[in-house]
Amino acid sequence: MEFFTDNILLIFILSLLAAIIAFTGHFKKFSVSRNTIIFSSITANIVGLIFSAALFVMFFLQNTEPFEMSIDWFRIGSLNLSVGILADNISSVFLLILMLVSIIVQWYSAYYMKDENDEGLYFGHLNLLNTAMTALILSPNLPQTFIFFGLVGICSYLTVNFRYEKTKVSNAAKNVLIINRIGDMLFLAGLVILIYFVLSYPIAEGSELLTYSNLSETAADFYVYLSDGSFYLACMLLFCGTIVKSAQFPLHVWLIESTEAPAPVNALINSATMVAAGVLLAIRLLPMFELSTYVTQSILYIGLITAFLSAFFAIGQTNINKMLAYSTSSQIGLIIAVIGALAPSSALYYLTSHSFAKVALFLIAGIIFKYVTDKTSDMSEMGGLRAKYPILAYCYLISICSLSGIFFCGFIAKETVFESLLTLNDIPAIILFCSVLFMSGYCLFRSYFVIFEGELKQQEKKQIPSSLYSVVIVCTLALIAVTFLNKNLFTFSNNPSDFYILNTNNITIGLSSLLISVIAVIVACGNVAHKMPSLPDVLRPFSLNSGYIPNIYGWVVDNIFDVFRNFVRVIDKYVLNGIANFQGYLARFVSWLISVSQNGNIQAYLAYAVATVGLILIIYLLIVVGIGEV
Repeated sequence: MEFFTDNILLIFILSLLAAIIAFTGHFKKFSVSRNTIIFSSITANIVGLIFSAALFVMFFLQNTEPFEMSIDWFRIGSLNLSVGILADNISSVFLLILMLVSIIVQWYSAYYMKDENDEGLYFGHLNLLNTAMTALILSPNLPQTFIFFGLVGICSYLTVNFRYEKTKVSNAAKNVLIINRIGDMLFLAGLVILIYFVLSYPIAEGSELLTYSNLSETAADFYVYLSDGSFYLACMLLFCGTIVKSAQFPLHVWLIESTEAPAPVNALINSATMVAAGVLLAIRLLPMFELSTYVTQSILYIGLITAFLSAFFAIGQTNINKMLAYSTSSQIGLIIAVIGALAPSSALYYLTSHSFAKVALFLIAGIIFKYVTDKTSDMSEMGGLRAKYPILAYCYLISICSLSGIFFCGFIAKETVFESLLTLNDIPAIILFCSVLFMSGYCLFRSYFVIFEGELKQQEKKQIPSSLYSVVIVCTLALIAVTFLNKNLFTFSNNPSDFYILNTNNITIGLSSLLISVIAVIVACGNVAHKMPSLPDVLRPFSLNSGYIPNIYGWVVDNIFDVFRNFVRVIDKYVLNGIANFQGYLARFVSWLISVSQNGNIQAYLAYAVATVGLILIIYLLIVVGIGEV
């Protein structure tokens, strides 16, 4: 097993090599074939999956100690800033999710994107995103995490902006990039506070700079030496990285904008890359967050409020991709809430169950968009598809049953979340969770009844490639397999590195969450059967327009940001440029003065020298004696 830890960089190298091959095939036409690009991409992920599975076995079955390898980057006083890798139980889970989802997405993309002209560019962006995400997962310290955090955001922008010639896609990609950069800057601000502390207090000398292996000890020093307000500020600034990457309120709008990307990209972003990156950061920083009750309470309610609002906004959506994106934001909100409840193991399990369900849903939505409805994502244009596409219907049904907490791993995940919140004895949190559970089930099953049941609106049955059916079936089987896998291997405790066998003996909790979900299904079925609107007329515009949050952001940009931008433009034009121009004019004047004085007359040079010395003496005497004194 040491082979897999000693050669773990191979995962990163192969993904990067696959990206280089894909870019070569795009920019150097006919030098690399399409089959070579696809083969290299899938092979890199298969090797990564083998390594990830081996690491998972090592850390969960054999209880192997974490493997860390680092080299010094540069030294600040007695502190080292290192770069390297950290392989432990947390990173093994995220790597396993990433590699499994990436194989499914790239296999799907090989058939779904075959008609695209820039297929090499597409696979290059996908592999570059996988490379950045792999490096992020294996990062051993906060500074390295920040670097790859930003790189994951940039790569996501590139994948979303694949069809950049479309104005709507280009604008959506810009929103993804800008909002993620806002989160990265807030994350950097928190990191600067911690670095300042490490450099200023002698108790931190000699330690590695903000490594995760030493974070518990360093965080205790932070908590002792910093005031409560400073500690809370630093923690929440760092948590802003999670808020943005995991699409949490109020910076969740980028995820909805990203649905303009191709279906495989949506599947990857909503399951194993961007949203997962935020969860990873929150779990890594939990030894620091858990020291302050105010921080954990803030994390808990940010997650629950996001889950509640996103679930409500999802109900009013008519676009299937936007509905699924809001569902992602809601589900990840519950995961963040569980982390705030100090149950990171439950969060890991929930993330695993959510990833495979959401991948299947987005892939099915992509098939319907391209092959069934003539490239429309409006659910009102669909209906009765189960009669002609039963495989899609059953795979969709299995996925939403899991996400709603009725069957499979989703049921266990919802139960563990419920149990974690009950241990807090926080009544508002429990009410919010139950509301989210109902709205999520209602929204997802209503989409199923609208799309696959009822009156058939697509009379002509269109041919769907069998390979795409195969990908969806494999993804659904993987979702079912997670149910049995994690029962025996995942553990749940307040310590991310301490795992126990999952306990699902609390029948009351399980039946309570199941009952809420079943009621949601019944309400959704009745709503569609009676052709009622998804929400009352009073609430539907608010939900459909996402609470008018995008409009608020637009107003802020037009009325505040533009004013600030114009102010900065004036400063730049008239102050900074004025200083630069003055320096240029001064240099030109001095050079002109010197050139005029160079006339070749020795007597003139002597006169200049005498005059200059005399001027210097006069100034000196004025300074020494005093101006105005006799």
